[in-house]
Amino acid sequence: AAITEVGNTSNLILDPDLDSYYVMDALVTRLPHTVDAAASLVERYRSVARLPNVSRDDRIELVTLLASLSAATGSVDDAIGFAMKNNPDGTVASLDESVSDFLLQARTLAYVTSLSIDVLGRSIGEVDQTSLNAAYASFLDSSARLGVSGTEELDHLLSARVNGLMLKLASVLAGAMGLVGFAFLFTWLFARGILHNV
Repeated sequence: AAITEVGNTSNLILDPDLDSYYVMDALVTRLPHTVDAAASLVERYRSVARLPNVSRDDRIELVTLLASLSAATGSVDDAIGFAMKNNPDGTVASLDESVSDFLLQARTLAYVTSLSIDVLGRSIGEVDQTSLNAAYASFLDSSARLGVSGTEELDHLLSARVNGLMLKLASVLAGAMGLVGFAFLFTWLFARGILHNV
């Protein structure tokens, strides 16, 4: 919620350039949603794993949360992919390694969680959660790395936009100053011609 508020109040959500818009969207809305989906899945798994009897409904709920994580992960990939396709200078491609690692860690977490869900209800006693905890920690680390590299790329994109705007502004200002100078010269010559005839 706080990250979305920053995106809204900074007006980044109104960005007309597709590359920076989709990088911002991935970082401000989609990545936090994906991290929340992973947290919900892992927290619910941990609470269900402590139950003496795991019901079918509990397992269905976990599978539903797992599908939500997969969908959220895909939305991050889609946003970055769209940013890459609409990035004229090709700099968004610098996110490729971070995105690949993020997707790998998300798939690993999903795979380990699906195996863990399969074990629920079949095992007697407490289920070992070491693999799940390690996969979740790796997912969180890769999410943080994607956030850092994405923020750096967004800063680069926005700096390029500001520099381009400043160049256009300087060109317009130079043109306006030239017109004003021409108008003063024309006025001076016109007034001089009138005074010369008087």
